[in-house]
Amino acid sequence: MAIRVLLVDDHELIRQGLRRALERDEEFEVAGEAAAGARAYKDYRKLLEGENALDAVVIATPDHWHALPSIEAVLAGKDVYVEKPISHNVAEGQAMIKACRKTGKIMA
Repeated sequence: MAIRVLLVDDHELIRQGLRRALERDEEFEVAGEAAAGARAYKDYRKLLEGENALDAVVIATPDHWHALPSIEAVLAGKDVYVEKPISHNVAEGQAMIKACRKTGKIMA
């Protein structure tokens, strides 16, 4: 079963490069693209609510906002990739590990 990826970026060249990279790897399937006009969320928790086709999320927020979206994403059943630094302090990092152990989801 391939990992489905939705490309969301307002830069056409970035989406094209990501698509080419993902299409070379059999583990990934590009499920679609969203650009201008894609649904925007003011609250990331709304994106995680209910059943949707997301298998994983990428956390690319300011450093001090990595922990909460990451924890809530694994609790919503998503695997998570977090850009560095993964957490702002040790306590946040420990909470992130605890959430992954509780759910069995992957966070990298």
